Amino acid sequence: MAMTDTTATDPVTITVRGTTLQAQDIAGNTNSFGLVGWDRLENQHTFDEPIDAAITGRVSEIRYDLLNMVDIRRVDDTAPGSDTALDDRVGVENGDRGTDTGTDPSTDRSVDADANANANTNTTTNADTDTTNTRISVEAGDQEFSLRNGAYVCRFDSNLFVRLRFDAPASVKNRCRGPLTISFEHPTRVTFGFKSPVDYPREKIKVRPTPDGIATALSHLSVSIETTTEDRAHRNYRGYPPLLEIDPAVTDTHVPPAVREETPDTELELVVPPDRSALFIAAPLAYYLSARVRTTAQATLDEDESAPLLRAPSLDLHHEFEAGSAFAPSVRSLLRRTFFLDLLVSWIEPTELTVLEYDALTASGIDLSGCPGMSIAERVQTYLSFPDQPIDEILPRWPYRMTVSPTTAHVGVLPHLLYDMAAIETPVDSSGSGDSAPSAESPGVAGNLQSVPAVADVLEQDLESSQSERGPLDDRLAVRQRIHGVLADPERGGEDDECAVDGPRLSLSSVSASSSSSSSASAFGSSSESQSHQSTANCSPFVAHPEAYENRLSDLEQQSDERRVVVIFATEHIPESAREHIVDTYRRRSDAVSPRVERVDDPTRVELADVFAAGADFLHYIGDCDDDGVGFACTDGVLSSSALPTNEVGLFQLDATNAVGVARKLIETGSIAGVAGYQTAASERDITVTTTVGELLLYGQSLATAHTCATVQTNSSGGVVVGDGTHRFVAKWQPSEIQSLQETDGGAIRGLSVPFPVDPVGAHWRGSRPEHKRLIPATITHEVAPAELNEYITNTVRPIYYNGEFYWPEEQKQLLYPMS
Repeated sequence: MAMTDTTATDPVTITVRGTTLQAQDIAGNTNSFGLVGWDRLENQHTFDEPIDAAITGRVSEIRYDLLNMVDIRRVDDTAPGSDTALDDRVGVENGDRGTDTGTDPSTDRSVDADANANANTNTTTNADTDTTNTRISVEAGDQEFSLRNGAYVCRFDSNLFVRLRFDAPASVKNRCRGPLTISFEHPTRVTFGFKSPVDYPREKIKVRPTPDGIATALSHLSVSIETTTEDRAHRNYRGYPPLLEIDPAVTDTHVPPAVREETPDTELELVVPPDRSALFIAAPLAYYLSARVRTTAQATLDEDESAPLLRAPSLDLHHEFEAGSAFAPSVRSLLRRTFFLDLLVSWIEPTELTVLEYDALTASGIDLSGCPGMSIAERVQTYLSFPDQPIDEILPRWPYRMTVSPTTAHVGVLPHLLYDMAAIETPVDSSGSGDSAPSAESPGVAGNLQSVPAVADVLEQDLESSQSERGPLDDRLAVRQRIHGVLADPERGGEDDECAVDGPRLSLSSVSASSSSSSSASAFGSSSESQSHQSTANCSPFVAHPEAYENRLSDLEQQSDERRVVVIFATEHIPESAREHIVDTYRRRSDAVSPRVERVDDPTRVELADVFAAGADFLHYIGDCDDDGVGFACTDGVLSSSALPTNEVGLFQLDATNAVGVARKLIETGSIAGVAGYQTAASERDITVTTTVGELLLYGQSLATAHTCATVQTNSSGGVVVGDGTHRFVAKWQPSEIQSLQETDGGAIRGLSVPFPVDPVGAHWRGSRPEHKRLIPATITHEVAPAELNEYITNTVRPIYYNGEFYWPEEQKQLLYPMS
């Protein structure tokens, strides 16, 4: 009989069935352990970090298929020789051979420390061998060692954050083609702790729709961050902020007592002008710093102070931001500086090296060694004391930005954007206030988008990337790795595929067409002048809707651990051979990402409505929409997307013309995001690339990134993303890299590891080359000798981009000729 530890509101469910212990979160992420002997116990160990659910039992042996890495740390003795660590990035049997990435270790600072010490050493540690500060790479060979009697915590970070605690000697064995086993001489009490990388908001703040009311609400959103130390940068300490609900009936913003009591007092105060634009821009920084937000109507300023400013009077900290159009970049700069330096500080340990950015800062005279143990305000003061150079040059750019019209209706979207760590800016309004105005001299905005301020902002802002960030390669993926969305204004929404963003109406179809012309004309990295002419080449854009964020929370409640893909053919112009090819393309994925694929041919209105009611993680519609862009053209008429009784489809791709209005209605009726706005019918395009968006989704990319990468392949826009373009099927802190290969003039081969994060936390590296460890938003360049190409490809389990094409794992051996 199965034993289950859960309640209706638990984010993680733990089940023991026979010899298997499984934990599953509300998003369907799972982890399983094999058990030899299991007797349930009530007396649990405790952990010094957040845990969603835990279970304790007496067990003789634990078996686990490693996907990423495990760190084993002794917690009752810090003397030399007490720590033994195992660093694994192999897992051949489960499809992640570990040479792809090392991901965020959360609070396990040592995981992203010096993994290169034993990276190329075939090490076997025998019983009671002194293993001082050793980290053993499983890719170097089979491993076996013993842990002396003591208290240990094992940290696994894969689909879930997993912690094991036991107080006993143990034998640890790992096999490259088998599971990791932890064995005990006698049945031993072990506590399994799990935390989901996905959170669900548990509180709601009712907001008075005034600047002061909004400021009060923003002051309490950081209650979901469970520490004030530098570890707050890590994902498992950052929960979902309370939801915000505008309520004109309240005389003051109502903060639930539990939220008010748990909000940390960091002494930091962020004072801004009493307007929504300044409040929206300041929200991400206030959230991360747990700063109290006050308007100038609420706060008293000294004679020598002017808003906007960040202050902590007890420390004599007074940092004034630039005002007007420079406010958003200056806030984003401090958020970037504080977040990444906190992340680097969280990895500082006396005997461990860390990422290249840390080494570069240290070499430039930036000393972070005194920061551990400081308060937030003290750390911010220290970080602000550092010169802009070299910090601005060394730290990666912020990966995710949103241009948000600062309307009352959008206040409720802020917690969702803060949870994803989006930097926020506002568009220029009709009176010329706001921020991020594009230069009047700049020709970077293509075609008829010149008159749309918010969209001009999205395109123009991404031209600021530094030459050092682009790197030496003119790589068409690397320059597109950042995500930039526009939140449409529901109060000004138009008809006929139009929405408004605090100004003139924007035709999404024109975005598609204009992006196509601008991106195809771009010259990547050729000169500063040509760089200034780029537009969408420098970001993955999308047009968001408030309903999308509500729908993604509802989607969490209905997730399973199996991905369901539905392909609908609603046109007679796609031959059977092409239909089979498309469906087989989705089915051919590896075991690690293999979905359940269903095919629907020539549906009636009832049959198509049933598909939406049954739901899918990804729906690919290939067919026609009616000429008015109202609904789907079925065999017996038009099915209006607004008339669907139920819509349980999460992400979708509408391979049809006249589909943008249909896509927007799908967001309103339940979907999270989709691609639409194609200018030509699917039957007139290359069938072999129509599945690129869906395939990249299955490999962990966000919809915005998958769509942008697909446009790189086709050298055209291929539609526009509507809804929450950051949504994807893996945790947003995971890098989901793509390897890009290029041949140099000298005959060498260069590989570029391009991560596409949403949340920027963590570091990444190829397992065989840990000396190139970088912060996740940064790309990594590898020199690959022709003789090493076969090994390089063999150890890559994600898509490779080469010469304008994506090569999937089963196709990548084709690259051995002609490259080598």
